[in-house]
Amino acid sequence: MASKLVSRNNVKRTTFEEADDDKEQGDDEYLYEWQPLIDEVNRLQEACDAQLPRVLHPEQPEEISEGNVVEDFIHKIEAMNDGTDRWCSECSKARRVEDMSSLQRGQHISMPGEHSSYFFKPLGKRIAAYRHHAIVKEIVQRSCQTVEVILIHFSKEDNVIKVCEQKMSFNLQYDELYIIEYQYSRYDPDTIVQRADSILEQSKSGNLFTSYNPFTKNCEHFATWCVLGEEKSLQAHKFINDIREMLWNIFGGGSKIARLILKLFVDSSDEIATFVTRAVHLPSVILGMSSVAHIIYCIIKTVYLIKQYRNEKRICYHCLKEKLLDLWLQFGVFGGTSVITFVIVNFALPPLGPYVAIPIATLLVMVATALTLAVPRIRKALWSPVQYSKNEIKTLSEIKVGDVASLTYCNLTHLIIVSEVQLDANPEHGTIKGIHYSRPTRLGKREIKEEYFKINLKISKVNRVHFNMAITYSPQEVVDRARTRIGERKWNLSYNRSDHFCRWAKEKSDYYSGDINCLEGEATDNTQSGSLSSLIVRKDDVHHMKEIQPGDVVKYGSYKGIIISLEDVKDGRIFIMHTLIRKSCFEFYGQKVSLRIDLNMDCLEVHRYHPVHCVSMSERVEKAINMIGKKIQRWTRTHFIEDIILKQRENN
Repeated sequence: MASKLVSRNNVKRTTFEEADDDKEQGDDEYLYEWQPLIDEVNRLQEACDAQLPRVLHPEQPEEISEGNVVEDFIHKIEAMNDGTDRWCSECSKARRVEDMSSLQRGQHISMPGEHSSYFFKPLGKRIAAYRHHAIVKEIVQRSCQTVEVILIHFSKEDNVIKVCEQKMSFNLQYDELYIIEYQYSRYDPDTIVQRADSILEQSKSGNLFTSYNPFTKNCEHFATWCVLGEEKSLQAHKFINDIREMLWNIFGGGSKIARLILKLFVDSSDEIATFVTRAVHLPSVILGMSSVAHIIYCIIKTVYLIKQYRNEKRICYHCLKEKLLDLWLQFGVFGGTSVITFVIVNFALPPLGPYVAIPIATLLVMVATALTLAVPRIRKALWSPVQYSKNEIKTLSEIKVGDVASLTYCNLTHLIIVSEVQLDANPEHGTIKGIHYSRPTRLGKREIKEEYFKINLKISKVNRVHFNMAITYSPQEVVDRARTRIGERKWNLSYNRSDHFCRWAKEKSDYYSGDINCLEGEATDNTQSGSLSSLIVRKDDVHHMKEIQPGDVVKYGSYKGIIISLEDVKDGRIFIMHTLIRKSCFEFYGQKVSLRIDLNMDCLEVHRYHPVHCVSMSERVEKAINMIGKKIQRWTRTHFIEDIILKQRENN
């Protein structure tokens, strides 16, 4: 933590100050006015320091250079990890329902808001301003595509929004359902339903969820309370936080807009110019005050998060680490953009005049706001793609073949797939053979290799990584999958690093690859929506030929089409892909192309469409073959492909 602010009582008088009593008195009065704020900041810092573990405050503190501030801060956060799991509302992910058999009693589900969703045909996607949440009380009847279910949720009844029990019908062709899966579920399904029922029973005489509030008592607050015992709404929190950050950047940061208005008046009136000249230090004071206010907020938020983690156990270590990093990184961006904007507005723009200066300054405010809001997204892109926990090992015998290990490589935390463990007589010494993305070669290329790592646990730390919220392959399958990618040279900082590679080798995909038979006669019945659900479930990178099949929609370079057949050339990593594409010359027509794919160098992407919207894979292939050489009326590749793979409905 930074050293405490200097208080009035600690200010020393120099010989020069003694010679100027008037100036000393003015400075003393200035410090006296700011003393309450200085005392408050010091008090908050002491409270924060008291919450941090003892390891953060060694008797002889080490000096921190500018180059390792972030790394040191991360180490301090890691020191707070007590190694215990706890329930956390933010350790959850929304998995789209692709088959109604996955819907079960006691689940927390979500769907696009009834009054805010719209199917945007050019993108083939349902867009919604918010998501509605509910608890599944009972499954009445279902097929693969449709379901009749009893939900407990906030709904309008007698013109009043309240928690009620309601029977509803859904059809995956039109209704877009998601199951909220929690890493640490506090209650079992029966208890979750009992808690939801208890709100119904006390709706008239109780004090929980008796009224609806979109920001403090909405449907998501209710659902998370049933599952975890905590009222939490991630979408409400995100909305409020984004608004707060936007307002802070507009009206904070040295009050950019206030300075622009001042400058406009300066350029417009000599009298006002004279007044502002006397207040030449006003922008600096405003900048300092806003910076102090922001750091006070960061300190208070830090103490609050640590209290949630340590005392209330309402947040897991992984989320604590993410939130603290985002908080202080945003403060760093805020401080940097504020100083830069202050310098530009006060020294570079005045000579340009108001007509040029005001648009430029407004653009600076927008850029600063965008950068601050983008910090969590940028950090997430550079962060590990999977949430995992790790335990430091004391002996090498704790590491097994097929494990994912975390160690220091090129001075950075690095993940590897363990393929072999060699133990020495000393249990703390040995050798690990691991598969990973190695350091760059002379040509600047990183390659997946299987290499040996000499381990001495007395001088280096090795962690065994546990993947959370994931179904994993067996140890031998993990190693076999990892070895298939040896020789790959497609390293990318944002989406294909060693941790992405380890996740692919370890985790099983939850994508449903089967065909769902459309039940004729139920296409428009048993549904809550009048428009289609989103067509595409997700887009995946392909790392082995087994991950795709004839009928899939793929994108390779400038090509996008439907696979007709596949021919393996070498170990599923090099293969021939016969594909139907839309060829354009003077007119559009279907063309079959044979593409040689080398996954060690080439990037191939598969687009997963929801099976309820599509014909079977065999029918896709048959229709694609029939389109070879035929004229196409569609102007876009996407519509041409959808004409082949989607079921023909009026809504399409």
